[in-house]
This record gives sequence, C-alpha cells and structure tokens, in this order.
Amino acid sequence: MPSTIYNIQRVLNRAPSYTEEEVLQTFDELQKIVYSQESEQTMKYDSSTGMPPYIETQDEVYEYDCPSDCRRTASVFTEEVLRRSYSRTNERAYFQNGYDYRGRQYLRVLVRSIDARPQSSTVGKVVFPFNPGDTTTKFFHQYWISPPDMTDVTDQLVIPEHVHFLFRRLAIYVLTTEQYGDIVIDDPNIMRGIKRIRTQLNAGAQMIEGRTPIRPENQDYI
Repeated sequence: MPSTIYNIQRVLNRAPSYTEEEVLQTFDELQKIVYSQESEQTMKYDSSTGMPPYIETQDEVYEYDCPSDCRRTASVFTEEVLRRSYSRTNERAYFQNGYDYRGRQYLRVLVRSIDARPQSSTVGKVVFPFNPGDTTTKFFHQYWISPPDMTDVTDQLVIPEHVHFLFRRLAIYVLTTEQYGDIVIDDPNIMRGIKRIRTQLNAGAQMIEGRTPIRPENQDYI
C-alpha cells in the first residue's frame, strides 16, 4: 500500500509551494469529509461475529460514552425482550418492532444519541430512556466510524489504495484553488471529486443493513 509520505510527495510535485504538514492536514480534512456520509462501507462491525459491537450497560446508568471511533450512532437494537414488569415504567414504549438486520427481526431501542465532536475531543453519547440494567451481550450498537486523525506522516490513510489517485487529485485541486484565493466551500468540482471516491468505496457488494420496513409512525410497539 502506498505510504502517506509517498502520496504527499506526489501532491507536492504539483503543488510545490506547500509543506508536507499542510498537505497532511488537507489529507486529514478530506478523509473525514469522505467518511462523513453514512454508508454501509463506513459501519462498524465486530470481526469475530460480523455484527455491530455491544454496549455494555450497568444498572441505573442511563448515559454511555461511545467508542472513540464512533462518529454517529445509527441505532441500538436487541433480540431479547426485557422481562421486567412494564406497569410502572412503561418501558414497552421505548422499543420498536420490525427492525430488520441481515434478514432477521430485532427490536430497536429508541435511545437518544449525540454525535461525536472531534474538534473538542468529545466522544459521542448514547442515552437510554429506561434503566438498561447490567448487560454485556444484549444491546447491539450500530454506528458509523470516523477515520483516525492524521497528525504525522507515519499515519496511514484509511481510504483504500485503489482510490489514492483520485484522493491526490482532489487534494491538489483543494490546495491550488485556495492558493489563488478562490472559495473552496461548496465548490462543485470538489463535491464531484468526493462523490467519485465515495462511489468507489461503495462499489462492492453491500447488504442493506439496519432497515425498518414500515415507517416508524406506523410501527406496532411491544
């Protein structure tokens, strides 16, 4: 796989007025933009199960920090119905039937989530609307990842090498556009470049995972 320093040098051949650090910062920014769109390719999976990781919960604890690589929570779901009485807490209202994941039906937990804020080093949050109890393998946490920060030339791109050529072209365009004082925000060429990279990332076989076939307002509740 081409190293980051190799990709930086290729960019500097076309944009020699910049430094390695400035190109690295551009790589970091663009990679995060590419990964900012929700897609199956940027979902987190447990390599040992092929499923999303679990949230380990504690009795009487409602709010949980997301993992450091979590950018945004997609859903929390479970296949186990809480067997406590619902008469006092009315917890049945916090579950949604018909959440389909890989062809199986689960119960979606209607949690409240807060996105991560990388600029302030703040991780995302998941807040349960009821006491989840002590669990380790009950609640699946489906989330979109955020690529790691690129702060040194030894940090490798997460974007696979077959799109490095497109990624370098995009970085060159951003740098040279800024050099001539043009505004790069919402530049159609940049948006097209990002879209091309995302299309390549999602060109392989992809399942449609984590769908609710019926609109939420028409769902039955347990």
